[in-house]
Amino acid sequence: MLQELPLLALKDEPSDCLDSFADWLLSSIEKNQKSEEKKEETMMESIETLIRYALCTGSLRHILTAINLILFQRFGELNVAENIDVDELNRGKEEQDVNNELVKSERMKTIGPLLRELDRWDVDLLLSPLSAERLSGSWSVLWNETKDSLSFMASSTSKMATVCASSSFLYLHDHCGLVKIGSGFISSQNENEAKNSNENNDATRGSFINTIQGRIYARNAQWKLNEKGWIACVGQKLYYRSPSVEPASIVVFDAVSLIEEGRIYQDGAGTIPTMDNSEHPFGPEKSYGGIGGTNRSPLISDGRFLYVIVQGRSRKFGTPKFHVDVYDPLNKMSHLRKVRLNYRDDKSRSSPVLNPEALERASFYTNGKYLMVVLPPPLATDYSFDSRAFLCRGFSLTTGTLIGNFPLEGGAVGSASCYDFSNNIIWNYSSSGSEFRFFLNEGLAPKFRSLPSDLQEHNQGRKGKLRQQYIKHEQRKEVEEVDALQVAISLIKTVGRLATQSMPSPFESKLVARGIQPIQGNFSMKEPFCIEPTEETFTLLNSILSRTLNLRGRRYNQETESQFEQVSMGCLQILKVNLYRLGTFGISVRNPTFQQTIDSLKDLLLQTIHGVSSGKQEDLFQIEACVVLTVGIN
Repeated sequence: MLQELPLLALKDEPSDCLDSFADWLLSSIEKNQKSEEKKEETMMESIETLIRYALCTGSLRHILTAINLILFQRFGELNVAENIDVDELNRGKEEQDVNNELVKSERMKTIGPLLRELDRWDVDLLLSPLSAERLSGSWSVLWNETKDSLSFMASSTSKMATVCASSSFLYLHDHCGLVKIGSGFISSQNENEAKNSNENNDATRGSFINTIQGRIYARNAQWKLNEKGWIACVGQKLYYRSPSVEPASIVVFDAVSLIEEGRIYQDGAGTIPTMDNSEHPFGPEKSYGGIGGTNRSPLISDGRFLYVIVQGRSRKFGTPKFHVDVYDPLNKMSHLRKVRLNYRDDKSRSSPVLNPEALERASFYTNGKYLMVVLPPPLATDYSFDSRAFLCRGFSLTTGTLIGNFPLEGGAVGSASCYDFSNNIIWNYSSSGSEFRFFLNEGLAPKFRSLPSDLQEHNQGRKGKLRQQYIKHEQRKEVEEVDALQVAISLIKTVGRLATQSMPSPFESKLVARGIQPIQGNFSMKEPFCIEPTEETFTLLNSILSRTLNLRGRRYNQETESQFEQVSMGCLQILKVNLYRLGTFGISVRNPTFQQTIDSLKDLLLQTIHGVSSGKQEDLFQIEACVVLTVGIN
């Protein structure tokens, strides 16, 4: 029965029934462990069933139990009912050739598709509208400090501004040209940025820079003063898109100096070579698209990828339709996916999800999970709101579905907006008074990763895509058998990634330290797959970490050592977020056995930190152990 169920299918079922099934399953595994005639195939089937159960319920402790079972099944015997003495467990193996680690070859026959489904899973990262209750502060640009001409100030009421953000800077394009402004936040800086910073006035220390709110750090005063262009920032590059840069699709600037570096063309033959995107709507932006239309295609970023909002036409109704194309600027502008914006009851609606004028007049921001479109008056009247109202329309970038309309207070909304993933805030700029406002986001900040391989599109042409789909179809027709140890590693890596996504950003951690809880309302004591801060969870993490750290000191081959490192790193990531949730809710450990487990984990972390580093991976592991200690092990 479990083979037919998707992820979290049993999440809302009565816990007493689920617990009874899990207890029965674990008892059968224990009986098989104690039996003189162990049946390896039956054992693997039972563990595979336990994994399916854990993924259908979202239970972290059962995922960890399954991983623990697999590790001990491969590297030693296990009594699941008792605490494990790792040294005692290994003592009988010391006389063996430890390079002969492939003791058994356990296979799981049907778990592959569910593991791929889990790999595509991400933590739901909420994105807030520009509501007054999220407003945290505001400041104005310090134009009086610049030596350039300020004649553009006469047009300061313009609605042409666009903005984007990096970790400690904001970038503004308006009648002022292209400007780099300090946001007041601390961030790391590279060598070029350090050389260009004002060391006499900036509070610099080591490789970090503390910018001053509103200060002008660089300005390209002559760049496109009389048009509305779109700007986006990824790393140390700025990307500019507007009709005036035709035949180029995008102009690239150095984010430190605001000096143009080159241009990107649709066919990839620009001064900055990229992939050929002729199959995608990546061509030069146009100002007009015929009667009542526009070919403006806004460019925005979540800090890692670029998003282009494009208008098309419905073949059925002839009405405008809209989609979002996602590109990877760090991989030669490869096209990753296309998301069509739609209503939940899309088939019964002929009206478009956006007024085409929004592409010219609205502002847009995204965290990669959701897209927010801020509509100025009177565009809200299309959706039965007051003609003077500002309206934020939110869309899921997973399904493209409209998630809701959020009316905003006009006094708190400017003409340009962007999302700052480094600090997990939303910036809004008003040309009137050159004022920036920032809003605390209610969700967690994204921790970016590559898309799962089976979700990525590659510019290989239609024949290549069809061929790839055929090969995948033929492969999946066969029965998939996966080595049990690979299943355990895949599980711990994916759950560790989800745990990392569930940690707050450094800026949010600073707010928490000051007694401000920007996102606590969205926290819970249990999250699917990665958060379940119970005594049993910490006991299992202690058992797995003890096991893998003990085995890493033996003479295994490089591949097996790497597997131990991956399991250990995943455990640290899971441990960190579960400790953080305990602290967030102010829960103290008073149970003596629970405290013993926490003390044991602390000793393991200290042992890891004080160990001798043997390479880059070891350094990363020691750093992660230090971070876990700072989260809340006392």
